[in-house]
Amino acid sequence: MPTLDSVSVETLRDELRRVDSPKAAQRLMIAIAHKDGVSQTTLARRYGYSRKTVYNWLTRLERESLSAALEDDPKPGRPSRLDDAERRRLEAHLRMDPAAFEYDHSEWTPELVRRHLSDAFDVSYTLRSARTILNEATSEER
Repeated sequence: MPTLDSVSVETLRDELRRVDSPKAAQRLMIAIAHKDGVSQTTLARRYGYSRKTVYNWLTRLERESLSAALEDDPKPGRPSRLDDAERRRLEAHLRMDPAAFEYDHSEWTPELVRRHLSDAFDVSYTLRSARTILNEATSEER
């Protein structure tokens, strides 16, 4: 069980005043409460995390530098089925009217993006991923 003997409450509070990230601030508040005697189970319930997540955060705070322990490690995720050139081409398509591709629609929908990915790029995406692609493409236009 992490004890956080290697870091003082004062150090945690000083860091809490400096951080900008809400996630880092929450981790620091959990660590401060833990140092004040609040159990991991109570902290997990209070903040809506699993006990294992709270345990892992406290363990990282004990073993790593504060700056490293407060942020998540990068999570690369699944590689895209489209290369960079195909992605740019798709984004250009999504700026066009769907009728240009002989679709009987006036605007792009996640379902239509999914169909277009299959038709034009011969790749299969889930509806959720197609929605994300569409949202990313339309947010870049704004």
